[in-house]
Amino acid sequence: EAGDGGLKGGAVARGRLDGNELRDVTVIWRQVPKMTGSGHYGGRLAFAPDGKLFVTSGERQHFDPAQDPTSNLGKIVRINPDGSIPDDNPFVGKSGIRADVWSSGHRNPLGAAIHPQSGRLWIHEMGPRHGDEVNVPEPGKNYGWPIVSNGDHYDGRAIPDHPTRPEFAAPAYFWRPAVSPSGLIFYTGDRFAGWRNSLLLGWLSS
Repeated sequence: EAGDGGLKGGAVARGRLDGNELRDVTVIWRQVPKMTGSGHYGGRLAFAPDGKLFVTSGERQHFDPAQDPTSNLGKIVRINPDGSIPDDNPFVGKSGIRADVWSSGHRNPLGAAIHPQSGRLWIHEMGPRHGDEVNVPEPGKNYGWPIVSNGDHYDGRAIPDHPTRPEFAAPAYFWRPAVSPSGLIFYTGDRFAGWRNSLLLGWLSS
């Protein structure tokens, strides 16, 4: 229940559809650690052309986990379809950081899509008060949340903009004022040829 104060975390499971029944359900990944609160789970899934599974994991409205290398909150995660860790993940074999992490410093990534030509993952994420972003997460890079953002805190306190900290990867695109992006696809149809391979996303505001 929202607001009950209990610890919660997102999870990914796989199973086998047998007629109208789901069988052999197994959890293959979990958000670590579980947190209080009911928002910013992320939870979008995207299979890359090589069969690897990307999972977007929000920072659960707790800010700090996005920069915590021992947490997979506020991260883009990359796993094999069985939940194991790909050998070529950027932090495999490195101590003090989770091997399932692909990129870090994300707030609440609520859209994920694979580019039909490059095969690369694209995401959008909700900013705080403005500063919604589109990112193309690269392995091992840190996208800066909550240290930098092109938005500000809801109480009006300023957050340094991305250009002030060039060690963090900047968004491919951002909105100010906010648009509250929701849903993300690449258009691959024939009806609107001029839009082919364009990124389409919905807005909840603005």
